[in-house]
Amino acid sequence: MLTRQSPMSNGKLPWTGFLGRELGRPDGERGDTSPSSAMADVGGLECGVDFRDSVLSNRSRWAATRNSKRTQFNQEQLNEMSGAIYAVLVLSASTLVVVALMLRKVTRTGREVWALKQWTDECLNRHFHHAYRQVEGLHALYATLSPQVGLPALRGWAGSPDFLAELARQVLERKPDNVVECSSGTSTLVIAKCLRRIGRGHVYSLEHEAHYAEQTRRLLKEHGVEAFATVITAPLHETRAGSRAGFWYSGLDALPETLQMVVVDGPPGTTSKLARYPAGPLLIPRLDPGGLMLLDDADRNDEMEMVKLWQMEIPGLSVTRLDAEKGLVAIERRRE
Repeated sequence: MLTRQSPMSNGKLPWTGFLGRELGRPDGERGDTSPSSAMADVGGLECGVDFRDSVLSNRSRWAATRNSKRTQFNQEQLNEMSGAIYAVLVLSASTLVVVALMLRKVTRTGREVWALKQWTDECLNRHFHHAYRQVEGLHALYATLSPQVGLPALRGWAGSPDFLAELARQVLERKPDNVVECSSGTSTLVIAKCLRRIGRGHVYSLEHEAHYAEQTRRLLKEHGVEAFATVITAPLHETRAGSRAGFWYSGLDALPETLQMVVVDGPPGTTSKLARYPAGPLLIPRLDPGGLMLLDDADRNDEMEMVKLWQMEIPGLSVTRLDAEKGLVAIERRRE
């Protein structure tokens, strides 16, 4: 009876090669060549082949599983990387949008701050310039007039020191025989003091408010110059002058026929549109050649428009803008 040899009976892998040689044996060593031995070798060969196929099959399945897992892992990694890249791109785009908006806002804010700085610098410079001019004008007034009694409060409704200093300079330089003033107050006092210093001349002040007229008379008397000034109570009445109808002072008949100097500081701009316009067509033609008109508050829109109208309607005018807090225009009637 033939006995089948176990593939693992000698502890070696029964891997049989060509010519019946077992791979587990040393090279060149032959086994039993009997028929029974040959049958055992054939059975061992079949078993080895099955085992080899099983190992190869397992290895193939393991390799396929590993490749599948590797492919699945690579796909998951790729998905994760794609998601991360997308998130980075979205975050970068959002950051760029935010930075662009912030840059735009910062740029606009910078322009606004720069404009505010320029406006502030301009306002401060103008304020300090005018403040210095007022102090300078006040010192000039006191040095020129040498008043024994202090001057009343200036600025506001009253004339500013720079305007009054220029007014005093013009009167002392021109030495007019007469001055007509529209409105009254501190300017009336300054003109009267200059005329007293010259030793001749007279100022005629038109005042539409009776109580202000009385205040000015008391002020003139207090400073001892009432002989050089006449305050005329002249209520406003409707009149037509030049190309416009409006309100103007009554009492023009009390003024000299020809005038050498006119100061326009009234009536108030609240009385009507272009309230001081009638001064041009009613008083400038009465100026002597070379005569001067001073217009206060010349920086206001109404006054600027008035001056343009006068230049168009009245020939032979020379207009000069002077530096003053509220604006001052000198209008001279040119000599023929």
